[in-house]
Amino acid sequence: MEGHQITQYLKGQVSKAKNRIIYGSTFSDPHKLIYMNPEKIRYKLIPFFQEWVPSLTQTYVVGGEWDRRYADEGKIYPRDYEYFPRKRTLVRVKDLDWYRSFESHFEQGTPWEETELYRRRIEEKFKTNRYNSEKGLQERLADIERLYQHIKSEGYKTQSELAKENSTPLQAEDWTHEIRINIGRDGEPILDDGRNRLILTQLLNMPEIPVRVLVRHKKWQKIRMRLARTNDLEEVPKTLHQYLGHPDLEDVVTFESY
Repeated sequence: MEGHQITQYLKGQVSKAKNRIIYGSTFSDPHKLIYMNPEKIRYKLIPFFQEWVPSLTQTYVVGGEWDRRYADEGKIYPRDYEYFPRKRTLVRVKDLDWYRSFESHFEQGTPWEETELYRRRIEEKFKTNRYNSEKGLQERLADIERLYQHIKSEGYKTQSELAKENSTPLQAEDWTHEIRINIGRDGEPILDDGRNRLILTQLLNMPEIPVRVLVRHKKWQKIRMRLARTNDLEEVPKTLHQYLGHPDLEDVVTFESY
């Protein structure tokens, strides 16, 4: 383990210890995967939390308005805000040209070179960490093409499942690289990272996919705590009935809710 990895690990452990003291057993295991219909993930957060948290090996509780601040019409990319909006903002996944371009390519057969995504990357001169040339963009899109076909034929698999295979379209990463979501105060799943895989599963109408929770809103964490202290459905306040059955509550609800 390199020096920066050790630092990140230690920061994550400190954060975990603090949250365990505050939230007790309702502070979720960061390894936990929950399964949900990808269509329920309607918004993406920009800028995402993954570059702000001390370590991706943990999960966090964060208050504030980040789960209620929606992008202005037409402002859906970091460049629309002169790099990033000042405060975390929600953009609709289906408004992104990634979604529109994937849909156009895979469902209407539009060549990649004619999609919005391709044209925007050319205009931006490849300002991305993944590639720095048109050739790199083409290689990335070829990977996405193979991933689409793999999910279509084999179904969606976790990173650990992919690591056991010999012929996967993209190199499998560790558990921290599952699709990452954040959960807002009312239980709404919000995409943090894993945009390409999410869009592909939406286009393929996958019934459910595994996701990992990176950040929970402080008010949602309080709902988890309230339900964890409840042993019977009759004790649950009517205001909380709407949340019963939420996949992120399965580890704290100990009674039959239906």
